[in-house]
Amino acid sequence: MPTFNFIKKKDDVIKTTDKKPDDSIGKIDTNNIKLYFDIIGSKKVDREKTYYSAFFKSLFLFTNFNAKSYNILQKYNNEEKRYNYYICLYEEEVEDAIKLKRDYTGAYRIYIGYIIPNCNKDFNVDAHIVNDVNVEKAVIYRIY
Repeated sequence: MPTFNFIKKKDDVIKTTDKKPDDSIGKIDTNNIKLYFDIIGSKKVDREKTYYSAFFKSLFLFTNFNAKSYNILQKYNNEEKRYNYYICLYEEEVEDAIKLKRDYTGAYRIYIGYIIPNCNKDFNVDAHIVNDVNVEKAVIYRIY
């Protein structure tokens, strides 16, 4: 059976001095920061509008409607030959609906990973209220 010799090693403490920022660099105005640096990401996700987060695989929906539950709806469109997806927000907790709370951003976080399965980028999503359907105590949004 091999034996191991563990040695406790002590390093000398190096004296550090507090270094003040160099005033010769100058201050950069935040409005003109593009003049000094290159911006890496050109496509920006507007976090104040409805957007899809690839990390959470969720849709962040901003609305003034106070919802307590939601359902994801789908309807086949014969003209486009594809499914259209909708989000129905309920004012009260409804049976067979998913409970819903506002996120720290002030938006409702709605999991839609099975609708957009292989997306690895954040992007804005158009969500419009469907006006031709009149449902009491609920709002329906179409996801484009």
